[in-house]
Amino acid sequence: MKKILLITIGSQSFVLPEALALPSIAFDEVHVLTTDHALLFKDRDIIGEWGEIIEYVRQKWDIVITWSIIKDLPIIQSGKDHRIWTEVLYRWAANKYETNCDIYYCLSGGTKTMPASFQQAAKLFGAKEVFHVLVYPPPQTIEMVEDAICNNLIEYVYLGEESGWDYLTEYAGKFANIEDRQKDFIYIKPPQEKKVLHYIKDSQLAFQKYISGEQDEVLPFTSLLMLSRIQMDWLKMPLQSSDKKWIESLPKADLHTHLGGFATQGKLLERVRKAAEHPEKLDPVNYSIYPEDEHWPLPSDNILLTDYMKAGDNTGSTLLKDLGCLREHIKLMYAHFIQQNVRYAEVRCSPYNYAKDTLHSAQEVLELILQTFNSEMEKHDFQCIVKILIIATRKDKGDLSDISKHLSLAITSYFNNEADQDSKECSVVGVDLAGYEFEKTRAEYFQHDFNSVHRCGLAVTAHAGENDDAEGIWQAVYKLHSRRIGHGLRLLDAPDLLRSIVERGIGIEMCPYANYQIVGFSPMPGKDTIYPLREYLRRNVKVCVNTDNIGISQASISDNFMLLIKLCPGITRMEILQLIKNSIEMSFAGKALHQNLLESFNREVINTIL
Repeated sequence: MKKILLITIGSQSFVLPEALALPSIAFDEVHVLTTDHALLFKDRDIIGEWGEIIEYVRQKWDIVITWSIIKDLPIIQSGKDHRIWTEVLYRWAANKYETNCDIYYCLSGGTKTMPASFQQAAKLFGAKEVFHVLVYPPPQTIEMVEDAICNNLIEYVYLGEESGWDYLTEYAGKFANIEDRQKDFIYIKPPQEKKVLHYIKDSQLAFQKYISGEQDEVLPFTSLLMLSRIQMDWLKMPLQSSDKKWIESLPKADLHTHLGGFATQGKLLERVRKAAEHPEKLDPVNYSIYPEDEHWPLPSDNILLTDYMKAGDNTGSTLLKDLGCLREHIKLMYAHFIQQNVRYAEVRCSPYNYAKDTLHSAQEVLELILQTFNSEMEKHDFQCIVKILIIATRKDKGDLSDISKHLSLAITSYFNNEADQDSKECSVVGVDLAGYEFEKTRAEYFQHDFNSVHRCGLAVTAHAGENDDAEGIWQAVYKLHSRRIGHGLRLLDAPDLLRSIVERGIGIEMCPYANYQIVGFSPMPGKDTIYPLREYLRRNVKVCVNTDNIGISQASISDNFMLLIKLCPGITRMEILQLIKNSIEMSFAGKALHQNLLESFNREVINTIL
């Protein structure tokens, strides 16, 4: 770990070698910031004296040293001077931070406000150690400094570690100093605007209001406390079509996305088909199954759920029985997650469907899915963590054994796989009751099948309230003990159920494009029903945005967020961040992974705004 010393000095520069002699610490770099003492002491060769110290330090410690001087600021003797000094200090300090390094602050140099500002900088930006140097009598020559070091006459007062605000370092570090290098010294031109000072003042005021309870709203991410008033006001304004790049840059989670509904057409489908191990067995592409509406993916009228599901027939179990196609399909899907800044995804699949009429077992198919996702995650440094949900497809007649088979497969994988919910590795974390829902396929017909799932602690989500009414949601909650509901569009029809869902913290997985295409909401011609997502937010329902079937809907997760401009007029950027926060809180990740994701999102979100 690289060790960096930040220090300021006044008229006496001997404090620098005294600080470098800190016991048990071998510094790799030292950075000095001071005022333009050459303008103050006209009768002394200050630059020459500093040069002697620099040479002594280099010879004794063989260390990288930079010496920065604030140009035209000889001494701090007014409030204006202090603000100039502090603005430069904060920008300078932020620019010294690197990954894999420890920062040490020495407070012994300079006059009064200079070390005080250094201590404040350490609190704001973080420090491995803040310390003070004491030596009596104070050395007056280099020889006296050497004697003090050799005879252990220097006492060090340790003031402790400071955690700081990483987001602040990122922000302040963007304001580069204007520098003019002259031999061993860098001259910094004082900035005209006190941007960092104003930013910190606004942030501290917001933080004080937050902890005192004066803050009117609960912020989705604590890092937002570091925003200025202008930035906070921007977040409270409605989402605009010009915000698409911001939406794309945000970290996101997709909790409701189907593996078979990804590469359903176009070039992606071609690439999947070309990867086939047995191309001679592939069925030809059926173009007649795609929606005919020329306005798709924003159709002029909604389509039946059955027609929507047929649009995925060129992939799904039709194509993914070929293991070569399945591998390529997963690779392309994972690449899409990275491109969309999806940091966590729960992908739904039906391994038994991919194993039917093949020489492969469902267990082998599932292992291939897990292994391929794991390989892609490792290859891309876990930019997106993927977990698997096994689908149990509801039926009202015929052979219902597929439901039991898929649930058993999920349970077996859950216990046999070494990866757990807290691991970054791809593993099964839950099951999903999916398929066409109506009165005869509601949750109560399958509740006994799910007993073993509950016994082993697997999480359950269920498609409900998409094609069925509020009773379908009620049964998913009370008969299947679902932790999340897929779509849940009819929840407003049952106020008591809604209240119970809020109290239980049950999540609602909404998919704006798929919901618009299948059910139809305003502003679709002839539809006056308002999409309920924003009302759910207002009533504290844990709702999040997802994709459902990326290929069928022809919409990425960023597209789904952007569609809310039309479906939920007036939805604010702050509400978008709340939706993203909800997605992590609703995830089936283990507690440790859940916390790591929240911390990661906290960092990333603030950096998209600063």
